[in-house]
Amino acid sequence: MNQVAGKPKRAKLSPSMEDYLEAILLLVRRGRVARVRDIAKHLGVGMPSVTAAMKTLSRRNLVNYDPYEVITLTDVGRDKAGEINHRHRVIREFLTEVLALDGASAEANACRMEHAVDVDFLERLQLFLDFTQRRTTDGNDWIGQFQEFYRNAATLSKTSDSDENGGDMSDTGTTEEDRSAGIKTLADFKPPQKVRIVRISGATAANRRLVEMGLTKGTIVSVLRVAPLGDPFEIKVRGYNLSLRKAEARGIEAQEVPQ
Repeated sequence: MNQVAGKPKRAKLSPSMEDYLEAILLLVRRGRVARVRDIAKHLGVGMPSVTAAMKTLSRRNLVNYDPYEVITLTDVGRDKAGEINHRHRVIREFLTEVLALDGASAEANACRMEHAVDVDFLERLQLFLDFTQRRTTDGNDWIGQFQEFYRNAATLSKTSDSDENGGDMSDTGTTEEDRSAGIKTLADFKPPQKVRIVRISGATAANRRLVEMGLTKGTIVSVLRVAPLGDPFEIKVRGYNLSLRKAEARGIEAQEVPQ
């Protein structure tokens, strides 16, 4: 087999080796020296595993390692560890700031994902984060709208089993206080009223479909047409027309928007 002139291409590091490099970088950044026992504690692995990994990384000129001495990164190792940590931070930020995962879940998923993404994906993800932050600063918080959309969908999903076993979509649970505030079911409004959705009651596959189509809390809806028997119940939402069954409209609580 012919060899291409120049330096041979460096073999890709395994995910575990990348974790070791990143661990050393973080330990040093925190003002601590990196020893075998420090790395073992940080990663939750045995000291023999760390020793074996350090020998491998040393042979690849990524760390400076001698038994019983502190471990440091070579220039090449420091650059590589910085790249890994950058991937981790960008992914974690996306998971927390856009997908609204809690810190522990975002951290665990970022640790897994950082080993699989390529440079092009990471660059686009970083640009997307920059874009969303700029949009929020400009006053168009559609990331917040997405998170509200997710919370509504998740709430419906958690109780869907009880509905499938006999739940009644028409039972909105509207209270006297709601009625005094002008909150009624969507089925109680007539054309050409405009309403703001307050909540979707009951948890059904049909209601989850409505959420997916944009019927989320705070959305403005125009009532277009009500058939003589109530079906279909036509509305306009987010720029398009949508036909509902009256039973579906009864499961949506809304408040009139003054025109």
